[in-house]
Amino acid sequence: ATSSSEDFLEALEPDWALISVGEGNRYRLPNPQVLKRLRRSGGEILRTDLAGQITLETDGKELSVSRFIDAPFPSCWSAIRGAVYGSGS
Repeated sequence: ATSSSEDFLEALEPDWALISVGEGNRYRLPNPQVLKRLRRSGGEILRTDLAGQITLETDGKELSVSRFIDAPFPSCWSAIRGAVYGSGS
C-alpha cells in the first residue's frame, strides 16, 4: 500500500507503470490503493498477471514492448502499440 506515493507520481508523471505480479497471488497484489494512485497519475498500467511476460527494450530514444507469447495485446495496449509502432499498426 506504500508503493508509488502521490508525491512520487506527481514528480515523475509516468506514461506507463509496469507491475510484475502473478495471477491469483496469495498477497492479493497489486494493492487497490496503489492501482488507484497509478490510475489517477494518467499513465497506462501494464500487468503481467493480465498480459503475461512483458519485455520493454530501449536504445535511449525508442521504446519497444513485446510479449513472450506471440498473441494479440489486450485492447488496453492500443496506446502503447500506437506510440511504439506508429498509428494504425
